[in-house]
Amino acid sequence: MASVIPYIVLSVIFFAGTTYVALDVGLGITDTLGPTSNPSELRSIALFVLTSIWPAVAALIYFGLMTYIVLGVLNETRPMWFYILAAGLFVLGQLAWFLLGKVICRGTGAKIDGSFIATILETAAMIVLYFAWRSITEATDIHTITTLMSATEEIKPNINELAAPKPPDACSCEVLNGCSIPVDLLLLSSDGKIIGTHRQNLRVFAERFPIALVSHNSVFKLPETATILLLSLAFTHNSKTPDISSLNIDQLILLAETAQKYGNQFALMACRRVFPRTAPKSSQDALKIVKFKAKISDLDNDLDDIVRQTMKIPIMDAIKVFGQEKNGFCVWVQYQQTWLNNMEKFRVADAGHRQKKYKVHPSDYQGRSDIACKYLSSVVGALEPVLKVLEIKSLDSKRH
Repeated sequence: MASVIPYIVLSVIFFAGTTYVALDVGLGITDTLGPTSNPSELRSIALFVLTSIWPAVAALIYFGLMTYIVLGVLNETRPMWFYILAAGLFVLGQLAWFLLGKVICRGTGAKIDGSFIATILETAAMIVLYFAWRSITEATDIHTITTLMSATEEIKPNINELAAPKPPDACSCEVLNGCSIPVDLLLLSSDGKIIGTHRQNLRVFAERFPIALVSHNSVFKLPETATILLLSLAFTHNSKTPDISSLNIDQLILLAETAQKYGNQFALMACRRVFPRTAPKSSQDALKIVKFKAKISDLDNDLDDIVRQTMKIPIMDAIKVFGQEKNGFCVWVQYQQTWLNNMEKFRVADAGHRQKKYKVHPSDYQGRSDIACKYLSSVVGALEPVLKVLEIKSLDSKRH
């Protein structure tokens, strides 16, 4: 509530000042601004600045700040589309107000004017801004908006605790036994569990966590389960990191996604170390790892070994795994088709070479064009000077 007081005070002051200017210009209450030279037109530069120029400037400043917060601080893209849509609706509303006012008024016989259309568009812009703000504070997206009612039902068992939660300092840290750091932040998991943690630890170990959006006396709702949150928060303490090698692939991917989302580099590095040991267990598990790595553009040295374990997966099964991650799926399909084509060429070349049963002698491959595998021919040609230097005479004796 304390953070809202400056906003309310400034809003009241600006509203009172604008109201005074409007009454002074229209009614001539004082001689400071007074009525215009032509009272029927009611033109006033001061009133135009307060009611039109300043709101436009404020809207641009707000859009710039939210762009920095969403893209620069939170590293999210989905909420930004809401803000772009809201900006578009706001601009259309202003255009309807200034350009279409007289046209609409005359066309409807003075029943409505451009302000009617502008009001509708500006109201729609405010609704979109609400969805944008909720997508930031609750980490929702356009798909979870349609499931708002079901999400509300899941939180009902804890609704009293949310309305009047325990003070943060009355809770203990469940992440690390014997943790002496005071709890000053409460998190609510998607399965309804309240977890106490530490703001300073999140600032240090989870640089993209939106701490600035959380007040001190509220519970911050997150879309992750309590299990994933506790695992992720375990990497925000200056202690021995937990062993995550026993996690199943779905839990491991969720932990990696949470670490990537909130900038927890230690948890993400731990997941990367476990991925190569988890991939051989199942080709489906390996494909899920490939999907995650493609999503965050993590093209490390282990990716090639992991993706080769998915080459025999049918394309229809791969579509189910990749889901909406179309770019990653396209890259995987190209890799798979190239790998399968090269393997087929290798099998054909190997089979042809075995049938001809060539005797290995350096002079036999000099300039020959009937070797089944052109790659083998180039390798043998490159090795020929070395074989001659070594004077492998045993091959000559066996040949004759």
